[in-house]
Amino acid sequence: MPNFTNERNERININKKSLVMFRQLLFLVLAMFMLSGCFLSKQRKLKSPCIKNNESISCELYSVNDHWLNKYKL
Repeated sequence: MPNFTNERNERININKKSLVMFRQLLFLVLAMFMLSGCFLSKQRKLKSPCIKNNESISCELYSVNDHWLNKYKL
């Protein structure tokens, strides 16, 4: 009479190991994306919006951060 419980237990162990490896891989990928966003990103500068009444008027775009810092300097 064959022993099916040992085969079944081995399959369950393999499935558990693959699930653990998948979770570790997912964690590493998420950590990599988070760290790349923290260390590799440049400081983003917001530009002012340009609203024109007609095409003959040109708008000057300036850094919003500089605008607010200059406006409220002590």
